[in-house]
Amino acid sequence: MLLVDCSHPDRPLIAGKNFKVIHLIREHIAYGWSAEELALNHPQLTLGEVYAALAYYADHRRDVEQQIAASEQDAERRDAEP
Repeated sequence: MLLVDCSHPDRPLIAGKNFKVIHLIREHIAYGWSAEELALNHPQLTLGEVYAALAYYADHRRDVEQQIAASEQDAERRDAEP
């Protein structure tokens, strides 16, 4: 059973749901939430789907962290615009 849809490598999603893996990873990093805490805060996801997202992160850490850094730079640039 496929839990992470990687058909768009720059935007992996929880399969069958329009939920970005990077969203869970950001919360995991920022708040230190465990898989159980992430699932509690996102009741639309199963614990298995959350673990699949964390496994994706473990296997693609450099790519995911680059995406997060690029996203943060874009946000800072937008905030700096008049």
